[in-house]
Amino acid sequence: MLKKNFLSFFIVITIFTLDRLSKFIILKLSEPLGELNISITSFLNFNLLWNDGIAFGLLSFKQSFYYNIVTLVIILVTMVVIWFAHTSKGLEKTSFLFIIGGSFGNIFDRFYYSSVIDFIDISYKNFHWFIFNVADMFITLGILILIFLEFKKKMIKTIFLLFTLFLTACASVKDTFTLKKKSSADEFLVEKKSPLVMPPDYEKLPKPITEKSNQSTQNINQTDEIEKLLSNKKISASEKKIKISPSIEKLILEKIK
Repeated sequence: MLKKNFLSFFIVITIFTLDRLSKFIILKLSEPLGELNISITSFLNFNLLWNDGIAFGLLSFKQSFYYNIVTLVIILVTMVVIWFAHTSKGLEKTSFLFIIGGSFGNIFDRFYYSSVIDFIDISYKNFHWFIFNVADMFITLGILILIFLEFKKKMIKTIFLLFTLFLTACASVKDTFTLKKKSSADEFLVEKKSPLVMPPDYEKLPKPITEKSNQSTQNINQTDEIEKLLSNKKISASEKKIKISPSIEKLILEKIK
């Protein structure tokens, strides 16, 4: 924890020192004439400007009341940024530290000179960009990093959402990676079942008795009983015939005599 705080403090102090050193050099170079106008390249110039507003010379005020209000707002915003830096980590924390270091440099000028020293002038032909200083450079860099990180988070969320929708549009993960889409007609097909396989001893198993088989067996039993009765009647009739026949013969012989 102490090591992280020391690194954060070192970044802020380094940016503040670079800003103070660059402004000290510009003030020393401008002492003979009270102003400075040095052309470094065709697009980079050093022109001394006392800024009563905020970064890049914006919102400049002549009246001290509005100047003090702007200074107070800058201090409050810096305190909020310090809190964000304390609760964040990684590159996001570094970007907040860049903003804090640059803000401390400009706040020092506001209290010491009642104005901020700007001197970096970038131009192209007759077009001149806002004049700024080293502190403004680090503040802008920190803001750009924050914008990039926020854009990156949204891009990751968007890509994840699109990927999720792509997965749900496919039938399965396998179809997803093979880029195969299931046709709408296949969704209503019934899955075919494998045929029923009978056990090898199926024929040897006892067959269940049904109502029809019971009725057939009853009918067979009834016919057997009827046949037995008929056969018994025939036998009794033949026996009677055999018993009657000798008496008839006797009657016939008596009449002949």
